[in-house]
Formats: sequence, C-alpha cells, structure tokens
Amino acid sequence: MPCYYRRSKDLQLIQTKRIELQADLFVHRVKKNLSNILLIHKETRESSSSSSEEADNLTHATEEENYNNLEDSKKLESALWEEFDDVAEEPKKLRM
Repeated sequence: MPCYYRRSKDLQLIQTKRIELQADLFVHRVKKNLSNILLIHKETRESSSSSSEEADNLTHATEEENYNNLEDSKKLESALWEEFDDVAEEPKKLRM
C-alpha cells in the first residue's frame, strides 16, 4: 500500500473523529441549554404566585446553575480535545 494512501486514510480518520467530537459537544450544550430553559419556564410558572423577592432568588439560582453548566461544558470540551489529540497522535505512532 502506498505511503500517501495510508496518510490519507489517517487524515480521514482524524477528521472524522474531530467532527464526531464537535457533534458530541454541540449536542451536550444544546441539551444543557434546553434543560435550563425548561427549568426556568417551570420555576417561573410555579413562582408567578410568589413574591418578587422569591423570583429574584430563583433568577439568581438559575444564573449560578447556568454558570456551572458552562464550566461543565468547558471541562467536557477540554476532555474531548485531549481525546482528539490522542487520536491524532495514533497515526504518527503507527508510522514509526
């Protein structure tokens, strides 16, 4: 098998893995955002009969949760990129 053909296959595998990781990250972020929206909607409906002070506390708690979810997403993204880097190194190891 020609060397250029093997490199081309390696690059295709790397690109495919990168696309898969980006898709996983996108799905994770969408799920988190949707769950936050649903939570806000549910809690807003429940707290509409509550005082405005309780609604302010709810908003603050939701903002904290959104921030925590963002941090989780960043951690997941960095883990996915580390995995991608590992996958990118595999073809180099195979060639040696």
